[in-house]
Amino acid sequence: MAQGLALERSLASWTIVAAALAGFSVLWGCTPPASRVPAASLVPVENPPLVCVDADVPSAELQSRNDYEQLTATVVDASGNRVHGLGKDDFKVYENGKERPVQFFRSDSNTPASVGILVDTSGSMDSKLPQTREALAQFIGRLNEHDDVFLVAFSDRSFVLQPDTTDHSLVALRLALFHAFGRTALYDAVLQGIEVSEKSGCYDKKLILLITDGMDTASTATLADVQARVRKQGALIYAIGIGDPDAGTSPPMSVGPFERVDVETLKGLSSETGGRTFLIAKEGDKEKLLQALNQISDELRDQYALGFLSGAPAAAGGKVAVEVVHHQGSTVRSRPSLPEIQPASSARLLTAAREKGLPAPTSVGGQQGQAPKIDFGGIYEGDVSGTSGGKHLAAHLTITVTQTGNEIAGTWTTTEGGAGKLTGKVTALTTASFHLEPTGSCKGSAEGIASFIGTGPTVHGSYAGSDCKGPLDAWFVATKRPQPQ
Repeated sequence: MAQGLALERSLASWTIVAAALAGFSVLWGCTPPASRVPAASLVPVENPPLVCVDADVPSAELQSRNDYEQLTATVVDASGNRVHGLGKDDFKVYENGKERPVQFFRSDSNTPASVGILVDTSGSMDSKLPQTREALAQFIGRLNEHDDVFLVAFSDRSFVLQPDTTDHSLVALRLALFHAFGRTALYDAVLQGIEVSEKSGCYDKKLILLITDGMDTASTATLADVQARVRKQGALIYAIGIGDPDAGTSPPMSVGPFERVDVETLKGLSSETGGRTFLIAKEGDKEKLLQALNQISDELRDQYALGFLSGAPAAAGGKVAVEVVHHQGSTVRSRPSLPEIQPASSARLLTAAREKGLPAPTSVGGQQGQAPKIDFGGIYEGDVSGTSGGKHLAAHLTITVTQTGNEIAGTWTTTEGGAGKLTGKVTALTTASFHLEPTGSCKGSAEGIASFIGTGPTVHGSYAGSDCKGPLDAWFVATKRPQPQ
């Protein structure tokens, strides 16, 4: 990739950041020193198809029943050590106080999972991102080779840096795209992570890992919205809070060291799913951060899946409890209530089709049973802000995109005189890759990912490098114009 950026002159490289609804990047055109080309320029553009493997899942008959429920249980002894080697007869499940026979049992010692990683990249995370990158790289390296993973960064908005993939090296490379900026839309990010988790992924076992150093300061969603949504989904949520939970509260609209980590909210969200929250009270404590991530990855491979039939479909959302028999002193951590909605996962669709001898659901870009590809075509308008040559930069941006089949083409301009063309192609259901090349006196090029989730796409991008005036650090947001009725 780096070699691909070597043009007639030295090149500027854009860091592409994908958003809750979209991701994109722009290049003003410049001649930066080679040392200023960011590491993100080494990130490959292609998103290979999702490669799912067979896993131990409930029968198609069980999965097709409206009253079938499934949860994940973590068992620890009196000393807090996980209990291994349990079997189906070691568990009892109670719904609203009434025992429900275990219809499906699985020991998750080697069960692949669908993993989502959400990382706070607000301004206050600037000094914490280097250790977070390093620790997450090790966490990704310890995952089951068949796990599928997506990566989201969030500040004022959420950015899908890497759509769901089983190529873990792509996820590790995307860690270089972290860029500290803005406030903390924590609640919106959790909702985005849940949405992506439900719409993608190979497996019925799902995990969302959330890392943040603050409290929500920018979401459109409320805590009540997130709590209600968390209760309706089946993914485990593990949270890591970095900072002092007793520090002073941020002044309104502030960014930076005034923020305190909202550990109580994190604990509330994780406990609703059977997950856990870890607190890293001292900034820079890389060892404790690594220890927390290691505990999560180890726990992921030391759990039990329990499936049962609810008393009645209308009872969905009732209280549930799990008991371990024959192991005195052991306790179980699992979700305290059942999801009100149990969406059919791609794994469920595939298993049902396979067992009934039917063709698998339609797959495009490796995502099963999804809607047709999103149309990337249209005109996007927005604003660019940042610093150029040590001075404030502000400009208006217009991007025009056309799509023919899987091929993307277009142009971009800014009110500061920047202009260029873009080419690319759709590589998955909600992902397109782009190559941008400026025109004018400052030549350069860039590679990037645009990831569209949902409708009404909004485009986000960031740049770290140089332009014709010197060092440049910029950020922009652009929104797609509505189509004429």
